[in-house]
Amino acid sequence: MVPEDSSSFSFSSVDPSLPCIYSGVPYMHGESWKLDVCTICSCDNATVTCVIESCPAAFCIEPIKPDGECCYYCPFNVKVKLVKPKITSEGTITEGREIEISLDVPIKFQELRETTGVSGENLWTLSAWTSPNQDGSGERYGYQANILNDEQMGQTYTKKQGFKFTPLQYSFHDVMSECNNMKYICTMIGKSEMPRTTGNLPFEFSGFPDETALTGCTEAPECQGIAARDIEWSLEPLGMAIAGQATSVGLSSTVFFKENNTEISGQGLWRMGIFGSRDAGGSGERFSYVSQILSEEQQAKTLSENTPLNLTNVEALFEIGSIGCNDFGFICVEFTGGDDPNPYYFFRKEGAVNASRSANTVTKCKEQECLSKAIFSDLEVDLGNQVLNENKNNLLTVDITGITTNYSKNVMGENLWMLGVYGSRNPFGSGLKTGFIEQALNPTAASTTLSEGENLSLGEIGFDFDMTNIDCSEHGEAFYLCFDLDKNPQATVNYVFDSLPDDSVTTTCVDMSSRCKGATAVDFNWILDVDEATFGKPTPMSMDVEIHFTHESPAVAGQGLWKLSAFASMNENGTGVRRDEIVQTLDSYNEAMTLQEGGPLEFYGIQVPFPIGELSCDGYDWFCLEFQQGERPRPEFMFETEGGGESIISCKKHSCKVTFQFRFRCDVFWMLTNHLR
Repeated sequence: MVPEDSSSFSFSSVDPSLPCIYSGVPYMHGESWKLDVCTICSCDNATVTCVIESCPAAFCIEPIKPDGECCYYCPFNVKVKLVKPKITSEGTITEGREIEISLDVPIKFQELRETTGVSGENLWTLSAWTSPNQDGSGERYGYQANILNDEQMGQTYTKKQGFKFTPLQYSFHDVMSECNNMKYICTMIGKSEMPRTTGNLPFEFSGFPDETALTGCTEAPECQGIAARDIEWSLEPLGMAIAGQATSVGLSSTVFFKENNTEISGQGLWRMGIFGSRDAGGSGERFSYVSQILSEEQQAKTLSENTPLNLTNVEALFEIGSIGCNDFGFICVEFTGGDDPNPYYFFRKEGAVNASRSANTVTKCKEQECLSKAIFSDLEVDLGNQVLNENKNNLLTVDITGITTNYSKNVMGENLWMLGVYGSRNPFGSGLKTGFIEQALNPTAASTTLSEGENLSLGEIGFDFDMTNIDCSEHGEAFYLCFDLDKNPQATVNYVFDSLPDDSVTTTCVDMSSRCKGATAVDFNWILDVDEATFGKPTPMSMDVEIHFTHESPAVAGQGLWKLSAFASMNENGTGVRRDEIVQTLDSYNEAMTLQEGGPLEFYGIQVPFPIGELSCDGYDWFCLEFQQGERPRPEFMFETEGGGESIISCKKHSCKVTFQFRFRCDVFWMLTNHLR
């Protein structure tokens, strides 16, 4: 390194053809050598010429003498005073798309006595970004660490001469950059990490008066974007909403975008989906999800500048009838950009924090009331004239109609209804449920469709009501057969089941006290076997008695069941005064005689001591028997006669005789006794 300011000296040998001799060392013509760090000598035709370097003044506090150099030098010292980027390209920028901007970036340096220029290679860096703030502070969007090429990175700065980077291209694609974040284009000059300066001198770099001077921003081009903010929608079924089935629904919606949204037109621009959700935010599992409900024409609807997007008359098949009836109580509508729009653009939700499709979807959910509703105000029951027979299984039919309110809607599915049947001592069905049948409906009746505006007619239902070991007149209380309509937990679809004003309206009890039948006696036959009658004394007699019952009469077994009385009467029907009455002619064995279902009940050889010879001698012409229920039957059971009375009386007329016998022909007696058996 030989400065312009230097001095020299020379001397020659005697013979120019001889080498130069310096300090005893020969040098051939053309050779040079360094005498010291400041002096360089050379041989020219035996003449030695030496040049002594003259050093410039170093106007700095701590000059530096590089190794192998003669002079002291000041290090490169650059202070940036102003960075002022200037946009040279035209047009707008659009959020969500790739952004390309042409720039010139003039740099002003602080030029003081101690500052210098700088030369070399790989000296500079220039970062660029967009910012919402005029000074470039805060988060940096679309940040590029260095937009200089190699030549620009080695650009020389000469003191007191203009300096700028040009031309520059700043481009980035940050799909999450909103116009609000791209108000300013900012650049910051810096020293590269490994600068190579001329002479390898140190390179001091800073901003003046502080580091903020290294950054400069300019207003960005006009920004346009498509960022949705919110959606409003309304939806209604276009047909019968049935749980478990897709129903045609109509939807109208308005999508609101952020201010200054750009116009966009094309094909496949939009996508709108619908689904059921468990929560108001639309997160988690989606029920009956339909991802695209827009027609091709609706997908291509143009979005005008600064105008909401109205999408009306949107139709879709959606299982709206199940929403609100199941765990999914919300209907959610989502709106986003099309999967493959033409032209391509990036759809963004305002405020989204990443570029994923799920984050850039506008979703609004609304709570949905179950559209399948069965709301009842009464339960009508028609048993006709049917009766109950105690202590046996009863095949009954009943006509059931649930009376609905105006709040009821369509309910359709399988196993929808449950009809409970039971006996109760309470007219409202409370307390013990006797002979409870949980489900009296067959599968067809249980699946009856309820249509809006109509009552639920389940028709004529047949069922078995088992009264075995059940006494329908216990303690003389009224007996009620109750019917309880309810929702079937096995229903294939969910729906709302309710009663107004309360649950009691779906329970109806029929008073069966006059319909409940037990052992019903019709009539009876009897014969006497009388020994010789003696006037004024009881005559030993033997009776065979056969009691006839209705075919529906149940079996009766127990103790103290029956009572058979004998007496004399003035009247053929046994009314009036009873003479010589024997209140109970049956012994304990016969009192407990079992009645088989439908009868008859037979007593043989009943011994009765009765003054039969005195009949008709004093106006009492008739010998009568009365059959009825025992005084204290165990268990209690229902007993009545076909005519509705509590007993049956049968009388036979006799003549007054001091001594008489009933004589029968052997063949007649044999026939009667065998008939009784």
